[in-house]
Amino acid sequence: MTRPQDSDPTKAVEAKQRVLDDMLLQKQQRALVSFQQSMKAKLPITIRRELL
Repeated sequence: MTRPQDSDPTKAVEAKQRVLDDMLLQKQQRALVSFQQSMKAKLPITIRRELL
């Protein structure tokens, strides 16, 4: 599915930048989740009843 081309080049540039920003955000979120999972695997998790 393709979108019709905008006649305004500034809108096209903004849309392209928005797509790139979204992709970067998704990449950062995946990296954060991976880091969190690796930390859970390496560090023992202790739950203190008095802190609940």
